[in-house]
Amino acid sequence: LEEDTQDIDDVVVVAYGSQKKATLTGSVAAIGNSELIQTRNTNTENMLTGKIAGLRVVQRNAEPGNFDTNINIRHFGDPLIVIDGVPRDNLARIDANDIESISVIKDASAAVYGVRASDGVIIVTTKKGYEGRMQLSYSGNLNLSTSSGMPRSLDALQYMTMTNEGTMRNIDNPTRTFDDAAFEAYRDGSKTSTDWYKAAIRDITPSQQHTVSATGGNDKVDYFMSIGYMNQEGFYKSGDLTYEKFTVRSNISAEVVKGLRVGMNIWGSIDDKKQPWDNPYRIILAVCRQRPIHPLHPTDTPHSPPTT
Repeated sequence: LEEDTQDIDDVVVVAYGSQKKATLTGSVAAIGNSELIQTRNTNTENMLTGKIAGLRVVQRNAEPGNFDTNINIRHFGDPLIVIDGVPRDNLARIDANDIESISVIKDASAAVYGVRASDGVIIVTTKKGYEGRMQLSYSGNLNLSTSSGMPRSLDALQYMTMTNEGTMRNIDNPTRTFDDAAFEAYRDGSKTSTDWYKAAIRDITPSQQHTVSATGGNDKVDYFMSIGYMNQEGFYKSGDLTYEKFTVRSNISAEVVKGLRVGMNIWGSIDDKKQPWDNPYRIILAVCRQRPIHPLHPTDTPHSPPTT
């Protein structure tokens, strides 16, 4: 075995303090901001997938504005999430660009947090200011998503063929539901097959995130401030499923008297979600059940292509 000492000087946040990896006796894992933002996602919890040993992240719903993610440590219950020293439960909604580091405590090292830490602790530390000239930074990304495994329906000719195959094998009364004239109407173009999937579902949907931050300070005051915006669209062509979020963060620390430093952390979020009254399963199921021989709109005549 070869000795690997490249990470033993890294500082890891543990409970109410920090230690170097070389002096740790408990099971603690940590990642920094650069590792976290390598994966882009509208849900910060999903960005932790596969990056910390022992941390299990399962995304159960990818609908815009739906933060239904199960996160646990070593398959136990819900871990205690501590953000800047305060127990919170909104890690999913935090702008990942505001996070400095994330530490995961997996064993008895979490005992200092009490009974709520019985299933482990996730400690999130947000960025702080530092002495120096003000620096402005911008981070943005545009993601394009596409559905996978979505079944496509038959066209009118295929539908009528399959229907006839079924009704002609009826033991009591074998019949042809559609005659040759019905097939010929679609072959010569007098009637047009309706693609309900194409009419209702988008092939590609965009999402975007933008963050502007400022950091700096002097020997008395340091600060970190950021403003973030995120927009995610759904797969419905009607535009009835969208999610929009604005976030703001201000971390300020000041030395009021010699030896006494006071900090003020402010974080706010405003989001807006638009969605249909029915759930996505029923909507997509309704689209799949529509017949390609029916026009898209009731006003469409049988001899004209449906309006799209």
